[in-house]
Amino acid sequence: MAVANDRVLVLDGLRGIAVLGVILFHFFSLYAHAVPSTPYPYGGTFEFIEPFHAGSTGVLLFFIISGFVIAKSLDGSRSILHFFAKRLDRLVLPMLVISTVTLLLLIGPLATPVIPEHWANVLPSWTFTSPQFFVWLDRKVDYVDDSYWTLFAELRFYIVAALLWFVLPRQIAVRALVLLGIVGPLLVVGAEASGHGSVGALVRSVLVAGSMPLFAAGAIYLEMLEGRARRLDFMLLVLVIAISFVLPVLDAPADKKLGVVVALTLFHAVFLAIGLRFRFAQVFAAAPLRFIGQSSYSLYLMHQAIGIGIIAHIPRDWPIGLQVSAVASVIAVMIGLSRLSYRYIERLRLFTGVLGRLAAPPKRALAT
Repeated sequence: MAVANDRVLVLDGLRGIAVLGVILFHFFSLYAHAVPSTPYPYGGTFEFIEPFHAGSTGVLLFFIISGFVIAKSLDGSRSILHFFAKRLDRLVLPMLVISTVTLLLLIGPLATPVIPEHWANVLPSWTFTSPQFFVWLDRKVDYVDDSYWTLFAELRFYIVAALLWFVLPRQIAVRALVLLGIVGPLLVVGAEASGHGSVGALVRSVLVAGSMPLFAAGAIYLEMLEGRARRLDFMLLVLVIAISFVLPVLDAPADKKLGVVVALTLFHAVFLAIGLRFRFAQVFAAAPLRFIGQSSYSLYLMHQAIGIGIIAHIPRDWPIGLQVSAVASVIAVMIGLSRLSYRYIERLRLFTGVLGRLAAPPKRALAT
């Protein structure tokens, strides 16, 4: 499997596919029936056309990728502090910059009633936590961009995975992560079926039950790729793949359940091909996909709120072909801006730089 600078190139391509799917969903389907009115000048014309309608499943692909990547990052971390310093380098500064710019634009020139912004929205966004923690400050508090909810799920996964990695032997840590991915959704289903919805909600929150099976599957796919998977790991993988369908399908609207099943089947098939080193998986390492995928984090942060704010201002009397061309131009500009963010913000390595200085031995005093 092709690797450059310790990056598995296929993963960058898959990131590109995932973020493009999410963008198409947000720009053509999600707000088709928004209140008080749709921000789309083309209305619901494209709402049920694939891949616009099923583009939201790109989030599920991101979760599998994250499980793979975080397991690899943990393997390369000297300590839990080093691991979180690397995560902070990756996540924090782009969030601070992009969410602040987004808020200013949505309060100002790109204001739209579909995405109301409040100053308190920066708090859950900057801290990668739930808006519920800040309702005491503003009852209408939300993320600056609704898509940030996935980052709260990622953060909880990082904490769980890091604790397992640095407390248990590595192979046991991977299997414990998979067991959490299997047990969590089953507990949620059991609690909700027996009328204990609050217990189910607690399990969803603490064990990240909706996405943990996907994170765990990603970790096993890394074991396969690097030749560490054993018979028990393959057995656990079969179980966690099956469980990974449960909550996403149950939580999906009726018109999207089949799409979720199809998408997850394809995503797992692709990762099985990666883990087994099948050559055809290299098609996902195509240069255009990798170009987008490398900066997918910044693109994900900026696309929804800013994009919808711009789309809402496209004249509704334009021909539909011109409207779609304008949306395509918005996507292209955002890809360009995300590349700049990736190059000049994401790669600054502030936290690991500080950690390196703290860990460096003191200089010996000069002889007098």
